Amino acid sequence: MQQNSGIEQSAALRALGNLRLRLLDLTARNRLINFRHSKRGSLRIIDELPNQLVETLLDETEMRFLAIPEPTEKELIEEGYLEFDEDSQQLVSLRKNPTAEEWAKRLNFATNYEVPEPSHEGPSSKHTDTAIQTLLYPHEMEANLKNLLQASESAIQEMGANILYLTFGFLEWDDVNNNGKARIAPLFLVPVRLHKGRLNSKTKTYEYTLSYSGEDIIPNLSLREKLRVDFALALPDLDESTAPEDYFRDVQALLDDNQPSWCVRRYISLALLNFSKLLMYLDLDPKRWPKDANIINHPLVERFLAGVEEKNSEDGGNANLGFGEEYNIDEIDEIHANYPLIDDADSSQHSALIDAIDGKNLVVEGPPGTGKSQTITNMIAAALAKGKRVLFVAEKLAALEVVRSRLDAVGLGEFCLELHSHKSQKSKVLEEVGERLKKHGRYRQPKDIEADIARYETLKTALGDHAEKINRPWKNTGKTLHEIFMSATRYRIVLGLNPESLHPQGYDGGNYDPAVQRRNKDQIEAYRKVYQAVAGLLDGEAALQEHPWYGIRNGDLQIFDLDRVKESLGAWQVTLRQITSQIAFIARTIGCDVAAVAETLTEADAFLNELESIEPLNGDEILDRLPILRGNVLDKAQRGLKLFESIQTLYATLAKVTGPGILQDLSVVDQLLTGSEQLKLLVGNGIELGALAEAINRLTAIEDQLTELNEPLEGIVSSLGEPGSRFLTLSESG
Repeated sequence: MQQNSGIEQSAALRALGNLRLRLLDLTARNRLINFRHSKRGSLRIIDELPNQLVETLLDETEMRFLAIPEPTEKELIEEGYLEFDEDSQQLVSLRKNPTAEEWAKRLNFATNYEVPEPSHEGPSSKHTDTAIQTLLYPHEMEANLKNLLQASESAIQEMGANILYLTFGFLEWDDVNNNGKARIAPLFLVPVRLHKGRLNSKTKTYEYTLSYSGEDIIPNLSLREKLRVDFALALPDLDESTAPEDYFRDVQALLDDNQPSWCVRRYISLALLNFSKLLMYLDLDPKRWPKDANIINHPLVERFLAGVEEKNSEDGGNANLGFGEEYNIDEIDEIHANYPLIDDADSSQHSALIDAIDGKNLVVEGPPGTGKSQTITNMIAAALAKGKRVLFVAEKLAALEVVRSRLDAVGLGEFCLELHSHKSQKSKVLEEVGERLKKHGRYRQPKDIEADIARYETLKTALGDHAEKINRPWKNTGKTLHEIFMSATRYRIVLGLNPESLHPQGYDGGNYDPAVQRRNKDQIEAYRKVYQAVAGLLDGEAALQEHPWYGIRNGDLQIFDLDRVKESLGAWQVTLRQITSQIAFIARTIGCDVAAVAETLTEADAFLNELESIEPLNGDEILDRLPILRGNVLDKAQRGLKLFESIQTLYATLAKVTGPGILQDLSVVDQLLTGSEQLKLLVGNGIELGALAEAINRLTAIEDQLTELNEPLEGIVSSLGEPGSRFLTLSESG
């Protein structure tokens, strides 16, 4: 038995080793080993001090990016890039505009990507601010930062992992597989977050800032494994207290002793780097596990890795293979205590929960929208109720967030701790643990849980009774209520008719047994065949209503009734001709087309009813004019009547304002129109009479006030004499 266990454990270790090799990528495809600066995947920094940048970021200070100022037209003319053509009065390009690097040199920027070393005299003012200098024009820098922001935010949303780092220092090393050509790999990595700011009105670009994400500062783990495996070199360790300059010196010392042809490049770049697979590679290293926590010793992990099938202890056969059993949930004892639910679940989902709580190994699968997240939420809650700990792992952050939100909604979110994501910094994890420790012992059991369970059982019983009723045969029909209602709904949708109009008479659940149903079905089938035969006599897609015998309701006609039928049809034809003749006479009389009178017997009947509704003549009608009221003359007469009615309506409206006497004397109207035109010349078109009257009243009041002031003013003028009278007058200036 022990020998078999040892064999299985050895197979599990080999499988684990193969899995780790698939996670490890030490080839030139890995950017952490063979880094190439690109416009979409990195942003290079110039003229900054590594230590100062790291210290500022770790102090939780946001830093902004600086671009190279773009040259103005005046500067381009002065430097000989542009020339003003006097003849065309336009600017003419003499040579290609300078690149950001060329213009930076003109502005005396330090354009070398090798950042300066710290000076013994202390940093200059440009190295103590919160700005990060780039070698790009504003629009180039904005496009680059926008790509980095979108890629990093997408990684956080999809994987829950931050992949944006500010990298300090690059190891330049020789790869024998690359014909001895040098490659570079980042050394000192600070996890950061990009933030989009306001629009810069001067450069017409958005500003971006950079901040420390709070995650651990780590070395290049892929490079560490590459150096260990291929060159037997141990890359120095680092932590938050390690300064970049100290780390550069430690790495250079290692190179001087072992690889003197290699060197450390003092580059600084903002780059997208992904460590997720390498972190899993390191976590699965058996040498890194505690002695008493070897996961290979776990029977489930051992069977999973070694591929050993679980044996049934009773019969030695394979157990739990195939699809799981769906339990009758209502028949399980103590269902609320042993297998509680906090979210909706059907019988299959609840059965999966029961198997999980009972300790069975299972895989739950299903397409989107089938309730997998609900089932996981219920499993976690049920395990918590049993006092167990649960590790929930997902490839996408969205899956974690869905379950977390469901647990938050029922008050269990405080029992969840994020172990691996962009939020799982040490400080935040410790804060969350501290908050939970403070609340230990303060959680109370729901007071009314027993009442809820009793109410649940009542509703469950009622629902069970309902399900039993609609799924048992109804009376003698041999069909359940569910089948009957579903069939009626389906026929209503397909036929587009109210089923009540087709209900057979004299039937109920007692006499509508399967034999009667079969007889009715045979009758409907016979009707269907007759209908198809009749419809087949018609040409093309003609409607059944066009069949010569359509409308004949006498089903007892025989061959000896032929003469009587022909006589009736002949009389009918004569009557139709007479009706047609009368319609044509009426159309000629009133001067219109036959179609305007009637085309069918129904329309003819309606026309006759309209004629009967015409009021009788009074004797004062001008009937001799009727013959000429045709065509255009009739249209003109109708328009004249409408115009007369409109004039009468306007007269009635004006009479309410001016009085009927003015409207009866048109000469007064002419005087009013003439006065209105003269008034418009004096005050303008937009002045209303009410406003004009109000202005006149105000002027009258002002005139009264000036009259009252005139007597005191004359006394003052007489006192001042002739010189003062020239200035004191009844005017705006006086």
